[in-house]
Amino acid sequence: MQKKLKLFFMTALICFASIALASQNPEIAKRNAELLSVTGKIDQLNKNISFEQTRQNHLQYELEISEKFINKLTQQITALGKQLSAEQAAIAKLKIAQANFNEKLSKQNTALAEQVRIIYQMGSAHSVKTLLNLDNLNTINRQLYYHHSLTDARLELVTEIKKTLAILNSNMMQITLHEANLKKLLKNKYQQQIKQQLAQKKRLSIISQINEQTKTQQQQVHALTTDQKNLQDILATLEKTVSKKYDPIFSQLRGKLKWPVKGAIIGAYGSNVGIKDRFLSGVIIKATNNTPVHSIYPGKVIFANWLRGFGLLIIINHGNGYMSLYGRNYALFAKVGDTVTPQDMIATIGNSGGYSSPSLYFEIRHNGTPIDPNLWCS
Repeated sequence: MQKKLKLFFMTALICFASIALASQNPEIAKRNAELLSVTGKIDQLNKNISFEQTRQNHLQYELEISEKFINKLTQQITALGKQLSAEQAAIAKLKIAQANFNEKLSKQNTALAEQVRIIYQMGSAHSVKTLLNLDNLNTINRQLYYHHSLTDARLELVTEIKKTLAILNSNMMQITLHEANLKKLLKNKYQQQIKQQLAQKKRLSIISQINEQTKTQQQQVHALTTDQKNLQDILATLEKTVSKKYDPIFSQLRGKLKWPVKGAIIGAYGSNVGIKDRFLSGVIIKATNNTPVHSIYPGKVIFANWLRGFGLLIIINHGNGYMSLYGRNYALFAKVGDTVTPQDMIATIGNSGGYSSPSLYFEIRHNGTPIDPNLWCS
């Protein structure tokens, strides 16, 4: 902006001087006309540059909205997947129980049928005949006791059968409810996946427009400078707010930390990014889309949002001035304030930020200054 103002004032001064001299010299008048023509072209060029920058900012905003929406849908789809798994496990458990109770009911029915058969064979007439036989009271008592025992056993078995049938009925109702819920979850997941596919198509369209607008190296330098400044501003703000709690362990783990994701490093620390005097402050790790990303060390999430040039970005504070940054993610599964460990999945690999292929942008910083991740991770 300052350069534009200087150029404007210089042009104005030249124009005024030229006009003053033009009244004395026709040649000067001709040159003045040419100068005014050039000035008009410069003004038009400045307007075009301003318009292109405004358009770039608008496209980046659209990209941010699109990738945040995809992130939200992915989180919802992942949550639905977990619910589906839980419902399927519940149904499977209930069906196993149902099979066991059906087997139990079959055995109970067989036992009841056997008791009915025995009672039927004894017959009521046989019982009366026994009672009228007064020659052997011991036999009478024994047979009556046996008869009553069979009756009690039959009543007890009938009660157990009723309980088994009640459990079977309850299980069947639960299975029906779980299956209905499963069907609902599947439909919901399918709808979210359709939305996700449409959002991804829109994202590709936005990226195509962004690439069309940043063809020249000057435009690329401007975009990269803007991205780096945004990150520096974020880090400067975070540095003022995060805890400075001393953690002697992290500094002792140089060369012993695990990489946040397995993959080939396709962008080395300090390497040129294809633009003069522009170098990587971290590394770029190639990995398959949706591969889990893990924190390199326990810490607290202090940033989890979309940032121009870095896409969906997570920043973790490890104490004593150490931070780790994870960018270009497909989806974030940790939020600001979360305490995470290397066992926790904080994100999944993606290409957010407008990139064409899935990868992870990874940095380690100490007191705001980038340090080579290769010296810390193995």
